[in-house]
Amino acid sequence: MKSSFWKKGSLLLTALVIVLGGCSSGNNGANSGADTAADAAGSSEPVTITILKHLNGGQRYAPDTAIEKLIEEKANVKVEYQFIPAQEYDNKLNVLMAGGDLPDIIHNFGPDWPQYNSYVEQGAFLALDDYLAKYPKVKEMVSDDVWNLLKSPKDGKIYHLPWYIGQEPQITYYRKDWADKLAIKEPATVDEFTKMLEAFRDKDPDGNGKKDTIAFSPGDQNIWFLNSFMTNFGANMYGFVPSEEDPNTLVDAFIHPNLKTGLAYLHDLRAQGLLDPDWLVDKKPGIDKFIAGNVGVTSGTKNEYIRLVDSPNVKGVAVLPPLKGPNGYEGGARLIPPHDRGFSISSKAKNVDAIFKYLEWQLTDGLELMKYGVLDKTYTEKDGVKTLISTDKLPDDYASLEVLREVIPQEEVDSLEKLESKFADHKDQFEHLKTVYNLYLEKSKMNKYAADYRRPIASPANEQYGAKLAALVQEGLTNAIVDGKADPGQTFDNYVANYYKSGGQQVQDERNKLQQDKSNPFAK
Repeated sequence: MKSSFWKKGSLLLTALVIVLGGCSSGNNGANSGADTAADAAGSSEPVTITILKHLNGGQRYAPDTAIEKLIEEKANVKVEYQFIPAQEYDNKLNVLMAGGDLPDIIHNFGPDWPQYNSYVEQGAFLALDDYLAKYPKVKEMVSDDVWNLLKSPKDGKIYHLPWYIGQEPQITYYRKDWADKLAIKEPATVDEFTKMLEAFRDKDPDGNGKKDTIAFSPGDQNIWFLNSFMTNFGANMYGFVPSEEDPNTLVDAFIHPNLKTGLAYLHDLRAQGLLDPDWLVDKKPGIDKFIAGNVGVTSGTKNEYIRLVDSPNVKGVAVLPPLKGPNGYEGGARLIPPHDRGFSISSKAKNVDAIFKYLEWQLTDGLELMKYGVLDKTYTEKDGVKTLISTDKLPDDYASLEVLREVIPQEEVDSLEKLESKFADHKDQFEHLKTVYNLYLEKSKMNKYAADYRRPIASPANEQYGAKLAALVQEGLTNAIVDGKADPGQTFDNYVANYYKSGGQQVQDERNKLQQDKSNPFAK
């Protein structure tokens, strides 16, 4: 029987993508490394674990699929899921947290989430230190440096298990076949990039005799898909950075003057027909338009590259290198804490040992299954090399593999091993991606505004104003780009003034008072 959380959650989120996991049971198929969740409960019957998490664009989930049943059988566990679309997740999560009827595992932003410390203070999340000592495979999945970033300023304990992503730049991809056709050399500056966009707009690069190509359409209908591109202007769309006037004073990156320059550039691109007019106002992701053959430049994570390379409509794609911007900065990646949302465990969870047994199984006996899935369903194998099948090509019964994974070892991400397996037939493209990807990271370390300078603090002001400020940021930055009737600089200035009046000044002042170390955490 499902808990009341699932009943209430289902009623609350009827307009959302809400799915409950399958109920398959079976014998333990993994004995060599980690015991199963059922063993932790002192029973051979599968233990039920409830999980609340977000679903990103392009990810797929359906309950009771073959891959979910297989995982449950091998781990001897039953998992009940509730998925919420990523863009709606934080608001709905706050509602569920306020209700108090929580699942066992709650995906969240951890210390970066404004309400996180408040929920720690209230006792909603379980301190995990004793369990990390008891289950070393979970503790060893990331380095001590990462765990230190997750220690609560309240008591120095850990209340969050990270989803490790490393330094993950949003990469800019472009149609190299179009550039070659038009004799355009690879851009090295923002000005040269603009000239390439103009040629894509005006010179019929697809050869269909129509002026219908879209020069630049960012990967998703989300302003954050330009976070790395904005570092070309010395802007960081995340966290806190040094003030221009005083390096010992931190300001929110979302109100820094360098961001104003970058937004004005995007506004001008849109006014000139160089930026997709449907970006931020439509639903179709720019990367899908790129794959369809209609777009010259898009953006996405490194994982998207194989989709572009494999597209029959794209005859040549390359990774745009870091560009030198108008104020002299060279772009790259945002340097942020190397973990994405991750999750916390409810303090009311009835069998925490069973949860950790399941996590340990995913990292040991179940690791190959969670990484690759099933031969000829989720991956192919040739000469001993496993190649993952693109998510959009997976059969429905196996498309959920990616979202069923709860933990990932740091070494797997940092080595790019999993990504390399997708390029078995495109080794040159992988080497190209790796070279430019590493260049992004290298340039970022020389760009003082590419890093997030925050250290964990308990910020009552952020808890009070954070949600409102996040909405103001989204609205303010979007308007600076898409409002064709207004001056983007004035729009940005008005937004900054509103930001400070709406609690931003208190958040900034409190940050500078409580955070003693204001140095770049990524500087060697």
